[in-house]
Amino acid sequence: MIEHINNLMSASLKRAGVIKQVKTALVADAVARALKNRFGEAAQNMRVKRFKNGTATVSCSISVLAEEVRLAEPELIKETNACLGEDFLQKIVTTS
Repeated sequence: MIEHINNLMSASLKRAGVIKQVKTALVADAVARALKNRFGEAAQNMRVKRFKNGTATVSCSISVLAEEVRLAEPELIKETNACLGEDFLQKIVTTS
């Protein structure tokens, strides 16, 4: 029987004990892409610092951008989860 490559990769990552780190990196990347899509060049002033327990922490070098991220949070979460195909992201916290 032939197994799908995603199933094989997932099993290998679980055996290696790195599945959580890989998922964290994928979520962080998806959040960064959603920020870039929403804010364009201004996203260069934003960094996804961490993802833990469904919450992404985004650092903004400009406080006005942090407020813009807070206002756009529902749309950013929806876009990120749509990109991932699963509801990993529940909340976005900003720091400036």
